[in-house]
Amino acid sequence: MANERELNEKAEASQNRRATEEMLRAQYKGMPVPTYSWKWNGDDFVLVDYNDAAIEITKGGITDFVGRTAREMYGEMPEVLDEFRRCFTDKTSIQREILYTFKTTGDARHLLVTYIYVPPDLVMVHTEDITERRKAQMALAESEERYRSLVESARESIFTIDRHGTFLFMNDIAAARLGGVPEDFVRKTMWEIFPDHVAKKQMASVSEVFESGEGFMSETVTELRGRKLEYTTTLQPIRDHSGRIASVVGIARDSTDRKLAEEKAEHAHFETNQIFEAATPMNVIDRDFNMLRINDTFSALFQVKREEVIGKKCYDLWPGPLCRTSKCPLERILDGREYHEYEDNVKLPDGTEISSLVSAFPYRGPDGEILGIVESFTDITDRKKTEERLRLSEEKFRELADLLPQTVFEVDREGNLTFANRYSFEFTGYTREDLDSGLNIFQLFVSDDRRMIEDRIPRLLAGEVFGGSEYALIRKDGNAVPVIIYSSRIVRDGETVGLRGIVIDNTERKTAENELRIAYDKLKEEQRRLVDTNIALREVLGQIDAEKKEMKRRIQASIDRLVLPILHTLQANASVEDKVYLDMIEKNLEDLAVPFVSALEKRARNLTPKEILICKMIIDELSSKEIAVCLNISVLTVHKFRQHIRKKLGLTNTKENLISILRSIRDDLFENNE
Repeated sequence: MANERELNEKAEASQNRRATEEMLRAQYKGMPVPTYSWKWNGDDFVLVDYNDAAIEITKGGITDFVGRTAREMYGEMPEVLDEFRRCFTDKTSIQREILYTFKTTGDARHLLVTYIYVPPDLVMVHTEDITERRKAQMALAESEERYRSLVESARESIFTIDRHGTFLFMNDIAAARLGGVPEDFVRKTMWEIFPDHVAKKQMASVSEVFESGEGFMSETVTELRGRKLEYTTTLQPIRDHSGRIASVVGIARDSTDRKLAEEKAEHAHFETNQIFEAATPMNVIDRDFNMLRINDTFSALFQVKREEVIGKKCYDLWPGPLCRTSKCPLERILDGREYHEYEDNVKLPDGTEISSLVSAFPYRGPDGEILGIVESFTDITDRKKTEERLRLSEEKFRELADLLPQTVFEVDREGNLTFANRYSFEFTGYTREDLDSGLNIFQLFVSDDRRMIEDRIPRLLAGEVFGGSEYALIRKDGNAVPVIIYSSRIVRDGETVGLRGIVIDNTERKTAENELRIAYDKLKEEQRRLVDTNIALREVLGQIDAEKKEMKRRIQASIDRLVLPILHTLQANASVEDKVYLDMIEKNLEDLAVPFVSALEKRARNLTPKEILICKMIIDELSSKEIAVCLNISVLTVHKFRQHIRKKLGLTNTKENLISILRSIRDDLFENNE
């Protein structure tokens, strides 16, 4: 019997347990809040169950996620995984709001999520959809924020007050004007804030609104903290749901600032008008090209009166190439430009013409709309004349520089070549295209000299003066030539803008110095060799010199005694042309004492007799025309003989004077025969 009773009790308990489980299961399934059961498997939480509300909110999609882990479903939401672990580990409940996008439907909803630990290994998650509630809250918050923003952004003082004179509300502007924040004045009466006589006067206005039920506006003067304030106050009743007046709202506009602003505006207008009249010449033109206003300086500059200009079209008064085109300054400002500047030439009534720099900018109304343009004029006639003189001066400088047989250059502060004369291109091999494409002076020198130039340019720009400096300049073909450079600053409007210089080819001097050094060394060697023989030769040369002098004396004596008397007789009776020949004969007889012809032939062995004769005539200072008459040839033929003589004497392409060379040959003979 006992066993049977125990079996019956166990069966009843099992039946009761099943009934309880079914009831709990039914409650779980029937819960109105979507609920999910997650089971810990030792590594992650696995979705094992859900209720009917979960099926409904996911539109049945939740059935496809049974058996999925939390990491698979919320891997992109680490905060959710962290909340799962904290709920399970701490065996506690967690609640928070999230904005969640359902994987099953793609809907984004505001959810109030509650994590509940269910022993021994479950976490039950309730997800209450509070989207509509949040929308309502946000709408309410937005409404309140709009109301608050409206009240707080208002520039007037706004307040509400009850029939006892107690402030129920006050915005920031009102509180700030009273010297505090709203919390300092709300729940205080007028008598606690204002002097007694002011509070009584204001309370009378409030009481009138309570009694009449109608709005009231008044001009009031209030003394606050020793300052006199003027207000325009509007009072309106506020009624409750039963229609009874519960309070009064007041809007007080501080007319103190307005009146002060009006005074300031009037003063500013007066100042602006004075500034406008005293400013540079200015005019105002509306959108239809009508002249609205000109100042006194404009009238003086353009020699016009206001009544002659106001109301007329600008293009009728001063027609120009820009008028009625897209380049008109008014058209450009209307097209969106904030500033436009141009130069214009205007012919005045007295016939003179001036150059003006015109600056145009928008003329706007209070709302920012462009009503037209304001133009200011700067008389740049003198500046233009100066610029023209400068241009002509620079042209003359460049023309002169192109005539020079040396390199002339200009560089800016960075060493970029800005000008080079014609000879520069011939000397360096570079072209004007190279200059225009950007040629820097540092490219033209060897590395050692380049470092020296880099050091000197800033010093030159600062005003330091250097003499001629020697460098090695690299031509375009790569060959280096020695040069000497002289340079100085270029100063414009008081500012150093670059350097100007001249480059002199130092090749000949360097070559001459080298040849001189070699010749000097040879001379020293010859000197050493001749020292030993000089003493002996001195006696021999002395004897030879004595013999030469004696021979010269005898020849000269014979000529003087035998030939010259006859020649003088012929000269006395000769014609002009014959006299020239006879004078030459006399001169040549004098030269017999000095063997000029022999010396000349040593210098140029292939000289013809006529060329030798012409050489003697040149020494005698006969002009080409006189030589032509004497020899009965043309002047052009004489010039050709001169060229042949220069070529045979090695004087081609030199600047040496022919008569000087011939005289030096003669003088050397005389010196050697003394």
